[in-house]
Amino acid sequence: MRDVAKKAGVSLTTVSRAINNSPSISRELREAVMHAIRALNYIRIRNPTSGKKHKSKKIGVIVSDVLSYGVGPFIRGIEEIARRHAASIILFDSQNDLQIEEDNICQIIDKTVDGLILISLSSENERIIDIIDDHFPFILLDRYLFGKDGLNVVYSDNNFGACLATSYLLDLGHREIVYIDGDGLSSIRRDRIDGFRRAFNERNLSVNEKLIIKGNYSSSIAYKRIYELIQDGFSFTAVFASSDEMAFGAKRALEEQGYRIPDDISLLGYDGIELSSTISLTTVYHGAFEMAKEATSALIDIIDRRLKSPIRVVIQPSLIIRNSCKKV
Repeated sequence: MRDVAKKAGVSLTTVSRAINNSPSISRELREAVMHAIRALNYIRIRNPTSGKKHKSKKIGVIVSDVLSYGVGPFIRGIEEIARRHAASIILFDSQNDLQIEEDNICQIIDKTVDGLILISLSSENERIIDIIDDHFPFILLDRYLFGKDGLNVVYSDNNFGACLATSYLLDLGHREIVYIDGDGLSSIRRDRIDGFRRAFNERNLSVNEKLIIKGNYSSSIAYKRIYELIQDGFSFTAVFASSDEMAFGAKRALEEQGYRIPDDISLLGYDGIELSSTISLTTVYHGAFEMAKEATSALIDIIDRRLKSPIRVVIQPSLIIRNSCKKV
């Protein structure tokens, strides 16, 4: 502000009044100050505590794969709440590698953050608790650790979501349904395939185990698996991919083999990413944006001691019906 005052040839008081739009300052003086501000690339840092001393919070965030279509809404939700509370974000990408994930946690500890939001790769990796070891509060986002109570978790009810989607296909008359499973050891994978099976069990129907195929949440592997299934002569009327990204690959494989969606094969995805609307994909929206906002708000409240641990927030997913499924 002193530099701005010097360049504009005015006092510090005048600069302060100009940037606060005080009615006591003339238009000419305000324009002179604004001109100096632009010339000096001056950026005003607003203090949200109105003059009180304030230490900006630092929140570490570790995501599984920053290039994944589904990660963007999580980051956006975290940033929205962090910005509202004048908190800064330190983002790390574990690149789908458990060792990198643990290394990221160690680096975040070195940076003395106030809290951590972790989208962990494995729901069986209890080592993360030992590594963090009460350095700071943390919240597991989008998944939980198997058999481990007393942790802060915010996740979507994937069992319910997968059951909801499968029930929709069964209600349309489909019985031979391909399920494209994911990989890894996350609660997401387990809960979604359990939900798929539950929908059949609730109707006393049998799952065709040969139509459960393994993907890795990527479009390319889903394409390959569906192509192989068709080449091997399997018959089915619907495909339920446990991620939208895998649904994209399945769609490409089906259409290249001459199948029309939904006239010949119904297609359903999971996650509700924005791109799913471009192919009119029926999908389950699991609430990534809402989960991220809930987790960030809760973490800040825990840091500020307005909320006691542990917290457990479960988001209910919803079915988005578009044009990729039809009755048989």
